[in-house]
Amino acid sequence: VELDNAGGTQYKMTSIKSTIEDAYVNLVTPSTGHVMIIKHLAFKNLSGSDATASLRILEATTNTYVPLFETTLEDNTVTNDQEYDYALTSPTIVLEAGDRLAFQLSEQPWTSTIHFMEIPVPQLRA
Repeated sequence: VELDNAGGTQYKMTSIKSTIEDAYVNLVTPSTGHVMIIKHLAFKNLSGSDATASLRILEATTNTYVPLFETTLEDNTVTNDQEYDYALTSPTIVLEAGDRLAFQLSEQPWTSTIHFMEIPVPQLRA
C-alpha cells in the first residue's frame, strides 16, 4: 500500500486502566476523516482471579459488531511482572471513522496498551 506522503504519519500509543467489569469499554475510535491501523494490542488482568475476556470491533454504519476473540485471562498479579496476559500482534486491525474497538473483562481492574497509526483518509483524485 502506498500512502500519500504529504501528511506525516506516526505511530501512537495509548494505555487504559479500567475498573469496569462485565461491560464493554471503548478503547479507541478513529477521529473523523481518519483511518486507524492497530499493529499491537495487549491486555493484563490485575483482578486477583481468572477472568473471561472479549474483544470486539463495533462497526459504525450498521451498528453491528465483529468478535475478535473470546478467551480467559488468568490472574497475573505477580510482583514486578511486566508481561501482558494477552497480546494481539497479528493480524492488523483497521478501523474506519466512527468504528470502535471495545473490550470486556469479567473482573477488574485491568489494563490495555494499544499501538496504532491514525492517518487521514486520502482525497480521491480525478
